[in-house]
Amino acid sequence: MQKNLAWLPRHSRLTVGFTLIELLIATAIGMLLMITISTLFFVATLHSAKIEARRMLKTNGESIRREFDFLIKNSVKLLPNAQGDNCQTNVLTQLNSLRLKSIDNGITDLQLVTDQSNQFIASNSTYLNPASITPSGLTFNCFQNALGEKYIDYQFDLSLANFASQHFSSFVFLRNN
Repeated sequence: MQKNLAWLPRHSRLTVGFTLIELLIATAIGMLLMITISTLFFVATLHSAKIEARRMLKTNGESIRREFDFLIKNSVKLLPNAQGDNCQTNVLTQLNSLRLKSIDNGITDLQLVTDQSNQFIASNSTYLNPASITPSGLTFNCFQNALGEKYIDYQFDLSLANFASQHFSSFVFLRNN
């Protein structure tokens, strides 16, 4: 069934459809818009992943910091670590691990350990970070202020793949030493 186009002027009857050039230009513009929208979506997704990585690092780092603060603050005595290094407050000593004696006479080691090619910050046999987060640079320094109060300054870094990394540090006064 053919449509009757006799009511249109003669020049309109010849140009009823789109030309090939018009279709190609419309398709090209549509493709450019799709590429732009896809790029914006990709950038937004990547940015969101980086924000989530930073949030995860901050949450995990603060959890480790709180655990360290609690254990150090409530320790009864500082002991030589597994390498035999003492935490001396009158000499600047930078230790890679710290050994504490707790109130219940338990011994706690705070250190970096490697297990199945993953690194962890550990408190004895408990890993304080998930395998997806890589810790580094764990150090402890022992000090004594002018009032004779002893404290420990520690720091560590956490990183999550190539997305983000964050530095954490704190100092804790020793109550019972």
